Amino acid sequence: MNKNSETKISVIVPPVVVHNLDPHTGIPFLPHMAAYLAASINYHGYDVNVIDCFGENSHHRKIHNQFMVLGLDENQTVKKIHKDIKICFIYCKVIEDLFAVEKIVKKIKEIRPDIKVCLFENIQTTNSFSLKKIVDYLFDSGCDVTIFGEPERRVDEIIKCLLENKNLDKIPGIAYLENKNIKINENEKFNDELDNLPFPLWEKFNMEGYWKIGFAHAPIKKNKKFLPILSSRGCPYRCKFCVSPTLNPNWRKRSPKNVVDEMQYLHEELNIVDFHFSDLDPTVNEKRIIEMCNEIISRNLKFEWKLAQGTKMETIKNESTLKLMKEAGLTFFSFSPESGSIELMKKLNKPFDYDHALKMTSHLNKLNIKTQACFIAGTPPETENDRKESLNYVKKLIKNGLDEIAVFIYSPIPGSYFADQIGGFKHYSELTRSPKWRKDYKIVNSFRIKMYLTFFFYKIIYSPKKIIQEIYRIFTRNFSTKMEMALFKFFKLRVMYKIPKFFK
Repeated sequence: MNKNSETKISVIVPPVVVHNLDPHTGIPFLPHMAAYLAASINYHGYDVNVIDCFGENSHHRKIHNQFMVLGLDENQTVKKIHKDIKICFIYCKVIEDLFAVEKIVKKIKEIRPDIKVCLFENIQTTNSFSLKKIVDYLFDSGCDVTIFGEPERRVDEIIKCLLENKNLDKIPGIAYLENKNIKINENEKFNDELDNLPFPLWEKFNMEGYWKIGFAHAPIKKNKKFLPILSSRGCPYRCKFCVSPTLNPNWRKRSPKNVVDEMQYLHEELNIVDFHFSDLDPTVNEKRIIEMCNEIISRNLKFEWKLAQGTKMETIKNESTLKLMKEAGLTFFSFSPESGSIELMKKLNKPFDYDHALKMTSHLNKLNIKTQACFIAGTPPETENDRKESLNYVKKLIKNGLDEIAVFIYSPIPGSYFADQIGGFKHYSELTRSPKWRKDYKIVNSFRIKMYLTFFFYKIIYSPKKIIQEIYRIFTRNFSTKMEMALFKFFKLRVMYKIPKFFK
């Protein structure tokens, strides 16, 4: 028997936090990095226990002033921690959920002060955040260790040091307390051999809550099982509005075979029929995407998959690649112009080929692959003229068959270039895609509303048939776009807030 097998380790995924019933918050991002960490802990022979607060009861809600917390609360969470647990790893999934993380940490230290609490990052979504940038705040909340970057390669060493009360000074990329002072070890390690990682340990997670709630990060169909896929990590670009250059600066890929091996396993063993690619840029290498599609087709695998994060469309050069992606099961393609202004994009350090995106949107429309264009409003360099350019570009996209837009207001996520240029929030969980605490919120939000109104007006003109189809899908809960799903989510969150007993 492995001597580690008797040691119980907990991985905790916090509940989802909704801020002021804002539909831009409360997104149940599937906990992919937590599933990877659980797999790594299991690989090293430890008995890993997973407490997924949202997954276990996605309809349970608790109100804290402007926050509505969905999932197990801090008291219920601590009760689920096994008496033999010595170490808890808590997933800092997105910045909005930090309110719930803080409550769980404090409750653990109140009830089980013997437990070592380790916080780890989500490095693969656009509203994750840098733990290093708010490390003082995290230790004030009561944690013992914070892990920067990818945790898998260091988790065994961290566990051994904590169990044996050894010094943590040799472990890179962590912060910990030493004589009541915070010590930070730099130079976190990133894994270049992603194929060697064990597949995420989804079997330990209660996914029913995610499947029953009715909304997710990508459009979902009623009663269909879905899971995320990470085919790569990091990002090769250095956009100033994004936290990725700080969190995960180098793009690293899995082999097409390894990715499809995981998809096939989850499809056959867990009946997963819908995969949401959570990479920041899964299409960086067109040849790799082609190989992945050919792997899916050659194995005759029948499932659908979606590019949910807003990938860089210019990386797909050929219409033939889109046709192949369609044949392999692609149904949704999200991309990110961010702005229609060339000048603003230069300031944001994000090149974007506007003409190519128009052409590819047209091709995707002909293939009946749903498209989403993501925009950011209110970055510090943005001018009134930049906003006019964005409105004009939206009109062009709609004429080419665009299905939906998403307009997010810039929020100063810790770790992003502009983070220190905007202040006024009281709690980090207020750093949502709709930051009402911004002094210029009314101005920026007015522009956002104008973007949506422009979109709907031109869509009615150019694609009235699509509008009718989308209304039907809203009522049947077989969503093909995030907009359809967002409307359902908008009403459901309000029912949950007003009549929680309805879901019991």
